Amino acid sequence: MNPIATRAEVDDFYVSTAEELLDMLSPRHALWRDDPTGWIYRGQSNAAWELQPSAYRNTVDAFARVGIRVQMTADAPDWSVRGNLQDKLLTRFGDALDRSGIPIPAPNPELDSRRSRRITTSAEPAQQLYPLMALAQHHRLPTMLLDWSRRALVAAYFAAAEAADESKHASMATSEPLTHVAVWALYRARRHAADGGLIFFEAPASTNPNLRAQDGLFTVLPPSDADDRSVEQYLERMAKVMKHVAPNVDGKVAPLRRIMLPVSETKKLLRLLSYEGVTGASMFPGADGVVRAMREMVLWDQPPT
Repeated sequence: MNPIATRAEVDDFYVSTAEELLDMLSPRHALWRDDPTGWIYRGQSNAAWELQPSAYRNTVDAFARVGIRVQMTADAPDWSVRGNLQDKLLTRFGDALDRSGIPIPAPNPELDSRRSRRITTSAEPAQQLYPLMALAQHHRLPTMLLDWSRRALVAAYFAAAEAADESKHASMATSEPLTHVAVWALYRARRHAADGGLIFFEAPASTNPNLRAQDGLFTVLPPSDADDRSVEQYLERMAKVMKHVAPNVDGKVAPLRRIMLPVSETKKLLRLLSYEGVTGASMFPGADGVVRAMREMVLWDQPPT
């Protein structure tokens, strides 16, 4: 079995059982003792995947699947294309919410001002639109946001939820074999002053029940000439610029940690997480979440007798 490719600025850890993973994710574990509350977490079904927002993955196709297209010129930089597509998506999404009588989590004047023009001068949407973008993200529309949680067990759930379903393995493997799932940890307290740093956004929980249940927040890659396409790429570039890492006893721990678990353990992980109250029903409030939890129970391994 080929190991997962390593990355600069990432500390990798392999565990062999679901129990080991849950022990390692405890805030009491020595891995977090220097600053247990300074980390945020993200689960991914394939440990080989980059930490990349959905708007950065096959950008034009991702937006075209929801009917958003943009006229491009041959010399248009990627960030300009992304900005145009994101702008059109948020405008259409906000209009559709308004027509449906659903409150728009963004100031109407801001939306109105953007309906008549394309934004091509920045890779970063206006911060007034972040709440609307967060809502779009939680309804599986492509955005520049990347989901994280303050709770490690939430990340473990999202790492395991799809990987435990063997019928979905082919789609998750893509160009990278599916061997492990990953819980990523990002040191939030680290500063990246060279270009303003990673943007951390906490959307209003009152307008987003899923976000509230998942104790979620988001990162946004800062605009730059380098046009970083993943959190890893950004941190690697910043490390070269700043020669600075997260504070630790030896001063050498990377700002990103990736804890990897064999896919074969995800069925057990789902069961163990349910004992902690972390299931589809708790992550997605409402009837749909209840159905998720029912389907997850079918995937569980057989508990010991």
